[in-house]
Amino acid sequence: MIKKIFASILLLAIWGNVYSQFENKLNTYAYSGLPLFSKDKGGEAFRNVFKGYKPLPYIGFGLDYSFNLHFSIGPTIRFLYNSKSNYKIPNTTIGLEAKYNFIPNDKKISPFMVAEFNSSYMSISQNAFFEITNLESKPKTEEVNAVQVLKEYKEKSVKLNNVSGICVGLGSDFMIKQKYGMFVSINYMATSAHNQAKLKEIYPDNESKYSYFLVKFGLKFGFLRSNSL
Repeated sequence: MIKKIFASILLLAIWGNVYSQFENKLNTYAYSGLPLFSKDKGGEAFRNVFKGYKPLPYIGFGLDYSFNLHFSIGPTIRFLYNSKSNYKIPNTTIGLEAKYNFIPNDKKISPFMVAEFNSSYMSISQNAFFEITNLESKPKTEEVNAVQVLKEYKEKSVKLNNVSGICVGLGSDFMIKQKYGMFVSINYMATSAHNQAKLKEIYPDNESKYSYFLVKFGLKFGFLRSNSL
């Protein structure tokens, strides 16, 4: 019994020492915002699989470890649902984010730059639909003849796993209280989805890329705090 009590006291002492070393270095955060895709300039739909999606809100969560008052790193995950006429792309992205604060992050306002290396898991669903395209020709008489072409698109879908990507951006942290804060940033996300073999098999004529701007608004909470950093 005495040995168990001694062991318990020893474990508590070790935990207290570990706690004192890591406090003020861990933050958890949640964020949301809008993805901004390039506009679909028209033309055949099968060439613009990744363009023209609506800016629907998304959610994300993360955890970061601060090595000092300027540099931190940690995992992040976010869930997007992209939608446009006849196309849908649910997407889960898991990444490792590194952040550098130009001003110490214990200040009221602290601008930063961020880089995230990630992997996405998405599925692209296409409904069956028809598309009418006008083809114009100009003969020697200079009269314009419009020819309408009706193209049928069949229902199909494809799943893409482990799609590598990178997200870089600029933003700022805002301290509300010692344990609470918020942040805002604008980021650019680029992926290799257009180079995936499965996508090329289903959409061999696609000319677009799955890249977009990502606006973030978030709240963060420091659950281990100290002034030792």
